[in-house]
Amino acid sequence: MPLSSLYVDSTPIITCIARGTVVSPAPVTRSIERRSEDRQVLREYYNTNETYLEDLLEHDEVYHQPLLELVGRYLYPGARLLELGCGPAISTRLLQERGYRPIGSDLSMLFLRKARLENRELDLLGADALSIPIASESLDGVVGFEFIEHVTDVSSVLTECIRVLKPGGFLLIHSPNLCSPFFPLLDIFSLLRGRPGRPVFAENLGMAVRWLAQCVGVSIDKLLRSRPQFLYRKPKPEEHIGGDADSAYLACQIDLSKFLLRNHMIVHQICHAQSRPSRIVAKLVPSMAPFIGLAAQKPE
Repeated sequence: MPLSSLYVDSTPIITCIARGTVVSPAPVTRSIERRSEDRQVLREYYNTNETYLEDLLEHDEVYHQPLLELVGRYLYPGARLLELGCGPAISTRLLQERGYRPIGSDLSMLFLRKARLENRELDLLGADALSIPIASESLDGVVGFEFIEHVTDVSSVLTECIRVLKPGGFLLIHSPNLCSPFFPLLDIFSLLRGRPGRPVFAENLGMAVRWLAQCVGVSIDKLLRSRPQFLYRKPKPEEHIGGDADSAYLACQIDLSKFLLRNHMIVHQICHAQSRPSRIVAKLVPSMAPFIGLAAQKPE
């Protein structure tokens, strides 16, 4: 992905690494209006694409295990929680089976109709996360699994999440860190072995090397900033089912944790790992770990 396809909601310099040297290209922006257009494109896509729905329905309990572990660590059974971007509500059902009282929310009525057919006992809510139709300070938890990277206005969504949480409640987010250099490193090793590249970000060796350099530079730049830096991309969901072609925000735990800390939340963790190599990476460089596993608590 060329650097010109990265966008921010202000105009800071983005650093990248080229031929071993850190350089600073001219700042680029994606206006609120353009991101609003992106949101409409995604809304239409999620409300009409049956193939995407079928892909979501293939995700089993093992796939959702990272979310279940994160919720189990911070919320007790019986907690009232909202799941944003629940899709066909497989994870919502799994949470309910574990004793939680979840509300599954999504902007796609296509997904929610399928969820209702399969799980008539679930509480489901058709809503946009930019304006959650739930009373302030009424929930024990807000959770999002592979959701935040599809958001076109991250700061507004996080503000809404904080609003609906009770004092002492938890915001729990699990998603890939799309700025992590470890994903393109794995892509490079895979491509050198003759295996297929990763769609969207590293379809060939040249793309993987460029993406690695940009991820390293962007991550370092984020760490050096005092304020969060939300980078956006133009989603192109028609190009590939899955693989984050439909991602709008280059999700990163550095941004999310900085925003939450600035809004008086208590951040307990920022990354998640399951395999042994991932746990080592998460312990050594949590800000660049491949998977966001963010837990933030609203002060009492």
